Parts: sequence; C-alpha cells; structure tokens
Amino acid sequence: MKYSLLWLLPAAALALAACTPSASSVPSSAATAETPLSTLAPDPTEPPDATPAPTPQPTPVPEETVKQRYIETFTAPDLDIDTTVTANGCTLTLEDSLDTEPELLVYSSFVDRVNGDLDQLDTLLGEDLSFVGAMETEAAEFQRGQGGMATQTIHELHTMTWQEVEGASDYTRAQLQQYLADYDLQQWTMVAVDLDWTYTPEKEAAGPQLPAGRYQRYFLLGSPSGSSDLKLYNLYWEDFYPQT
Repeated sequence: MKYSLLWLLPAAALALAACTPSASSVPSSAATAETPLSTLAPDPTEPPDATPAPTPQPTPVPEETVKQRYIETFTAPDLDIDTTVTANGCTLTLEDSLDTEPELLVYSSFVDRVNGDLDQLDTLLGEDLSFVGAMETEAAEFQRGQGGMATQTIHELHTMTWQEVEGASDYTRAQLQQYLADYDLQQWTMVAVDLDWTYTPEKEAAGPQLPAGRYQRYFLLGSPSGSSDLKLYNLYWEDFYPQT
C-alpha cells in the first residue's frame, strides 16, 4: 500500500487548476562602487518611457532529456508519521503507506496546509511563485479557521513510473518540457494522489466551486542545478492525461 495525500482544495486552491508554470524571475544586480558610471546612465538610444524587452523564455528541454532526468526509484523514508491529523476543523486521514521520499514530501504538504503551518510548508516548495502562492493561501485559510474542509482522505499515493508519465497528453508533455527548462530541473519525478474530501456545512451552503468527491491529482517534484533536494513545483489535475 501507499500513502495517499489529500490535496483538498478550497476556493483559493482552485488557482492551481491551470497548472501553467511561470518563469522564474532574475534578480537585478545592485550597483557597487566598482560599477562604471557609464553602465548606470540611461541608454540614449531608447525613449525615456520605453518598456524593457522581455526576458527570453528558455528553450524547452528535449523530450529525450526529459526522460533521462526522470527518477522513479527512491529509498523508503525511515520515519514514523501520524496517519490521522485533526486541526482547524478538518480531519486528514492517510490510508496508504509512504514508500518513497517524494510520497513523504507530498503527504507533508497536506499536513502542513491543514495545520496552517506556512513556515514548514515553505520548506517543501520550489520557485514557481503562482504554485507557492496557492499553497500558502490554502494554509492561511486553514490557519484562520476558514479552510472549509471537514474531512480529507488520501486513499493512495504512489511515485509514478516513467511509463505512467509518458502516457500524459501531448499538451502536458509540452508543458513539462518547458517547465524543466524554466526552473532548470535536473532531476524530477511525479507522485499521483487518489483522494476525496467533504466540506463543512457552512462551505456546502455557500456553494463550493468544486463539488465534494473523489479526485486524482499529480504532483511534480524536482531539484534544480546545484541542489539535490527535491521540492514541490507544480500540481496537475485529471487533464494530466488525454480527456475523452
């Protein structure tokens, strides 16, 4: 058995539906005493109010390289975990085992969100600011007692094989090629989560955008150049696979 993570999404978490990666920003360098004054002066060939040229988007990683960077074999984590967590009006239940580090990271993200622990959650997340923002928003809602979830049940989660990932839609595979380029992910993997949730009576009365029920979610984890630590980078919904 494998542990399933409940990524039960209140309204704020719906921002993850598009799952479109945003290119990481490049911080501007601060001027120093050694910086030539000529480099600080405006370019006389540009109009005063000219819009700077956009930073070119990295070239998508070739599909064969995407495959070469995929990792599907991991050691089992040596850690005791709580399979039932109740906090902020929600009970999170894990019905599966955690057989790999990526599965542990995904489950931990569910625990941190239900607990409203933004500091701990941030240690699990990569550089995609739109994904980070959606995860933090959900955790903050739970922290304020506004998560809207009564229960979250993770029936199963497992680290996906390359064959499973390879079956993704053409659109998803193209997204992954660009995503690995945007965030320079040198290693990556996917964790599939089978989960369901129920809402509080107040949330049900308000009419949630996504009905309570059972869903499939797919988390992308990766490590960029210069790091061996896996982080959560993105989340895909059922349209990860071709839709009929």
